[in-house]
Amino acid sequence: LLSDESKTQYDELLCGFAGSVEARDIIEWFWVKDIADLTWEILRMRRFKVGIIDVAKKSALEAIMLSLTETGEMLSFDLNFSKRLAAQWFTDAKAKEEIFALLARHDLNAEAIAAQAFMLRCTELEAAERMLASAEKRRNETLREISLRREIVARQLREKSDRVIDAENSEIPHISAPPTSITETA
Repeated sequence: LLSDESKTQYDELLCGFAGSVEARDIIEWFWVKDIADLTWEILRMRRFKVGIIDVAKKSALEAIMLSLTETGEMLSFDLNFSKRLAAQWFTDAKAKEEIFALLARHDLNAEAIAAQAFMLRCTELEAAERMLASAEKRRNETLREISLRREIVARQLREKSDRVIDAENSEIPHISAPPTSITETA
């Protein structure tokens, strides 16, 4: 877990998975842990993608303000004023209103800021998306393995049961009980 992530939430996720699956052996317990870890990683990568855009919003707003300055609309604004106004967007309601009004005059809105932030960080977002896709693929592969294993066990039990049922003689074949302790196996 990262230092800002909740161990309690992770433990709840892991216990929830473990409780719903009823793992039968250590292999299945490892798979439950893998699925919990991969699910956590997927959720983390989704948060990171949002965070990447959020962090870039100030730079995005500055870029938009600069482009409006270059169109001649804001000739009275200097670059430093644009940067200060963009920085105040996050802390000053009046500055936010002023920026919204300016954006509206150019048929832009807050979504334009997010779009610009996306464009500024598309390389990082692409890398995050690859990592997210990798985690989702690993999760799906592990789920297929679990399904296949349980399917094999079910098939083995079905075949054993069928042999017992289909036995030509009327006697039930002797099926030894599994040992109940380690000393019985020795």
